[in-house]
Amino acid sequence: TAGAELAAARMNCHISRGTFPLFSWLFNNSVLPSEDRHVEFVLSQPGPGDPSQTLILTELSPKHSGYYQCSARDSYDPSGSWVQSAAVLVHITDQIRYLKPQGASPTETPQQVLLSPFESISLLFCCFFLLMLGVAVLCVCKMFHQDSTNISSLNPPSLHLSEPESHAGALQAPALSAVQN
Repeated sequence: TAGAELAAARMNCHISRGTFPLFSWLFNNSVLPSEDRHVEFVLSQPGPGDPSQTLILTELSPKHSGYYQCSARDSYDPSGSWVQSAAVLVHITDQIRYLKPQGASPTETPQQVLLSPFESISLLFCCFFLLMLGVAVLCVCKMFHQDSTNISSLNPPSLHLSEPESHAGALQAPALSAVQN
């Protein structure tokens, strides 16, 4: 298979209690500023009472290797203590950043394509939908063709009637005569 470059790393921080937490991320025991270009913070609320935040490292290089940690506290209590997660070591090297199977050439193409279950189900549904659409179009065409055949068999060819002919000598209109006294 061809080599691939890792595009990002993702870390999730879930809290078990509390409703409105304030999150902070640490990198090597220093607060990670939200203005940093190589990180993205995504706050999500998966369910009631289960808030979380995701840290996405959008740039991966050896200088971003280190210990990452999530901290959280109640946003309504500025004097409250921070609760910290265990530190997670993220180790990025050039070998890990560029994944290529050992012994594979850079121009080698993949021999098989693996689909996720969601992709497989989506592909199957689309094929089934197109098949049903084709059958429906054929049925409608057949129905219209059959209707036009039935209509033509119910109406025999029309007879052409000629204009009525008048025979001037055979019939004459009665004449009116006036009688004078």
